[in-house]
Amino acid sequence: MYIGQSLASHAVTQANKRAIMFNETVLTYEMLYKNVVDWKLRLYEKLNGGQEKRVALFLSNEPSFLELFFSIISLGWTAVPIDAKWTKKEREHALTLIKPDLVVCYEQDVQLFSKWQTVSVEHLKTQAVSDQEIELQVDETKLFYLGFTSGSTGLPKGFIRNHTSWLESFRCCEEVFSYTKEDTIYAPGPFVHSLSLFAAVHALHLGASVLVTNAFNAEKCAKLLQTGAIDVLYAVPTMLEAISSCIECEPRVKMVLSSGAKWDKHSLKKMKKCFPLTDLYEFYGASELSLVSYLDYQKTKNKAGSVGQAFPRIEIIIKDNNGEQLPPNERGQVFVKSSHVFCGYVDNPSETAKVLQGDMATVEDIGYVDEDGYLFLVGRKDNLIITGGLNVYPEEIEQQVKRLPEIEEAVIIGKKDAYWGEKLVLCVKWSGANKLDLKTITVFCKLYLSAYKCPKELIEVNTFPYTTSGKIDRKSLQLKMEVHSE
Repeated sequence: MYIGQSLASHAVTQANKRAIMFNETVLTYEMLYKNVVDWKLRLYEKLNGGQEKRVALFLSNEPSFLELFFSIISLGWTAVPIDAKWTKKEREHALTLIKPDLVVCYEQDVQLFSKWQTVSVEHLKTQAVSDQEIELQVDETKLFYLGFTSGSTGLPKGFIRNHTSWLESFRCCEEVFSYTKEDTIYAPGPFVHSLSLFAAVHALHLGASVLVTNAFNAEKCAKLLQTGAIDVLYAVPTMLEAISSCIECEPRVKMVLSSGAKWDKHSLKKMKKCFPLTDLYEFYGASELSLVSYLDYQKTKNKAGSVGQAFPRIEIIIKDNNGEQLPPNERGQVFVKSSHVFCGYVDNPSETAKVLQGDMATVEDIGYVDEDGYLFLVGRKDNLIITGGLNVYPEEIEQQVKRLPEIEEAVIIGKKDAYWGEKLVLCVKWSGANKLDLKTITVFCKLYLSAYKCPKELIEVNTFPYTTSGKIDRKSLQLKMEVHSE
């Protein structure tokens, strides 16, 4: 079995069922499968067949993106989404790294890829489709997807996956979240990000219906949720915050799946109020690890701050600096044993070796597992701040500070200081007109944190910089604050 192999069966058993809904266009499974086969033949002829090809897609969210994605991977090749938000430097770095055999883009963008073999999607669509038979050996061990980390430091790293990693993740989602082919699934983020691409590809592989929109629009999304047009919504917390502000009546969506960042106490309360009849889930994972843990808010009552229990067939292990496994409630580096993990970074064996360590993998998150098997993340090893000679993970402080209703968002950064070495600086965005001073925030922090973990300086910001995947860009914020303080 490989991803998308089921489309041929769906085209027969549910030929007239809606596969993709896009604006006023509806593609049935019969139509979708025919389009995938046609694209497959065109690509095969364009590249004269062969194995181990890489095809880059520089397209927006539309049916052609998904059709081409399935056609590429059904050839046993690797699909590589290219982010339109990248700078020229980032784009050229990515292309030089992956060395695509072909770039598929819009006619207006062909000039951006003059160094590479390129074809416009408009031109490719006009090519006659031959009747030749394509006999290829494609199985779940084949590489099929090359994505990029959305990290805030340096240039994007390419990570690569085989079919097995996503097929196992599909199984986990079906077991834990219990959605089926009878559902309509919507992931409004761009397909160049793994979360939205995973949701859409899984929906079609499963035989469900998927809603596709060009871009995220909170108001339009809220209306869709209120009309019952969507059963399952995949989104990041920033999207859900925007959507909740546009909700005017009770949403009729069955399930909301949130990933990318942890809901704080206030956000969770807001989501429960906004979606009273909806099953709410959070799940934690990484580009390199795929699914790790999940929280079912219908069943979990007393695990505030946790990112949940392990998905089926995944084991979470906490290790100390010597590589020894730690008992419950002891902090250390988070490792996972899983068949979902990636195959490595492209042309970067040293970085791959940091993640894949024997039969375990880690992205250097720091955390602990309690006696019930629930994972709590304390911070990221890379984000460590050493203040007064003591180790501090900013996420731990941020989690507590954001419990204050006056604070909408908060980020801790380290600032060079003659006394502390690094001084803890709290950058806050207020949720309304009411503001707090540093002393009040410090008094609150001391109820939950050691004194050395309390911020020593307060800076107000109107907006935070974000990465393309919707996470706060800590490095950009750090640089901005350093320039501001000079």
